[in-house]
Amino acid sequence: MEKTEVLYMRTDKALKNGIASVIYQTISVFLGLISRKVFIDVLGTEYLGLNGLFTNVLLILSLSEMGVSTAIVYHLYKPLAEKKFKEIAQLMNLYKIAYRYISLILFALGLTILPFLKYIIKDSSFSMNYIMMIFVLFLLNTVSSYWFSYKRSLLYVDQVNYITIRVDIIVRILGTILNVILLLTFHSFVIYLVAGMVITLLNNLRISFIVDKRYSFLLHEKSIPEKEKLKKIVQDVKNLFIHRLSSIVLEGTDNILISSFVGIAQVGVYSNYSMIINLIQNFVMQFFNSVQAGFGDMIARGGKSEIDVILKRYTLICFLIGSFCSTSFVCLLDDFITLWLGSKYVMSFLVILIVILNFFIQIIRLPLWQIVNVSGMFKEDRNNALLQAISNLVFSLLLLKLFGLVGVFLGTSISTILALQLKIRLLYNKFLKLSSKTYTLAVAKYFLLFSMNIAITYWLCSYISINNVYINFLGKMFACVTVSNLINVLLFKGTDEFHYVKKLVRTIFVKFKNKSANLMS
Repeated sequence: MEKTEVLYMRTDKALKNGIASVIYQTISVFLGLISRKVFIDVLGTEYLGLNGLFTNVLLILSLSEMGVSTAIVYHLYKPLAEKKFKEIAQLMNLYKIAYRYISLILFALGLTILPFLKYIIKDSSFSMNYIMMIFVLFLLNTVSSYWFSYKRSLLYVDQVNYITIRVDIIVRILGTILNVILLLTFHSFVIYLVAGMVITLLNNLRISFIVDKRYSFLLHEKSIPEKEKLKKIVQDVKNLFIHRLSSIVLEGTDNILISSFVGIAQVGVYSNYSMIINLIQNFVMQFFNSVQAGFGDMIARGGKSEIDVILKRYTLICFLIGSFCSTSFVCLLDDFITLWLGSKYVMSFLVILIVILNFFIQIIRLPLWQIVNVSGMFKEDRNNALLQAISNLVFSLLLLKLFGLVGVFLGTSISTILALQLKIRLLYNKFLKLSSKTYTLAVAKYFLLFSMNIAITYWLCSYISINNVYINFLGKMFACVTVSNLINVLLFKGTDEFHYVKKLVRTIFVKFKNKSANLMS
């Protein structure tokens, strides 16, 4: 197959996955806002705090997954590219067995947490028996998802993730409608959680059926990989355990620290902001996740020489998206929360500023993290991940004592920026055998421009003062759209990366019209 044809296939698949992701996330944004409003009106902030806290606790318990998924997904790229069906089936069998054991371990670990819940929940009006029951329901929901969710990975690696998204869209719409009806009818958090568990299980069962039908060869192979292959996967899992630990510490400890030292209600208030930010972050990540499989396929086919150019291009795309979204958050988020839920749910501006900095870091690092993830450098990146986990906990605890709530998020910022620099050096010096100086300076420039964008746009928005709150909000929104994007266009319009972005946008626009109409067919 010609190189140009291979590249077209990557782009075409990534585009189709990206369109599906955009449609799904757009729907998720609107459904999420509606369901959250109903949740707060019916149950209140304290229930919201429990929801956020237990989500974080179970994220930490998912450390028992140890990176099995990442390791097996990495080993699936090559046999899929070479159409080695027996090897694919063996890897999926191993995946299934591993996840069955992991689900049992997770359940056992979850039960051991029950006596300690009283130490991580501050100022709650709920009885401890009720809190334990709610936690067990969260635990069962998470455990049950491990029995079928692993099959999604095969569609992802095969770059046909749009198939799962079509199912997810239908389930998300029907699930939200059902949850809203149940909340308004029964006013019960328990019924809400049980319904969520059933919806998740049915969704994964449907995906499992689709995978079995599409890859029928999976049903005829019962063995697992041979000893040498198995040994390599186990070694990768050992190295990835540290990465998994780092990710969980980074993403899963903030709400626990807030609950333990500030209060469960504050977790609920913060979760409104984090929900909106995460919806947009997931919107971006879904699109770029559709590209990651292409990176893995490229490396599996020996396309390492293309990585440097592609990384710089996609990092610029992430900067353009991240700086615009961050600027909009700074200028609009408090106003949006006030219009949506009321002024009593607005948080300190300084806290939100640091939270938005963390959002920008998450977006700007996306291409780098994805390429390192599919490069197979699990062992080489292990110490970097460990350092990030330790530094995040140390900085967050230390700064929490000094600055309160803002210190929790500032600790995350410091540790993530440190990890970003270490990851850049690893990819360029170890994998690409190139100097990391040019890319490091580019990222530093993006951070400077990110700050400049926010300062200028926020200053201009401060002069917008219209009596009608809705028109005032729209005026600020117009300023964010025009000012931030105009600055970026003027600064980058002559670069090779920007020319690539323009070409990509034109391609997406043309193909979107052709494909979006047929996507759901």
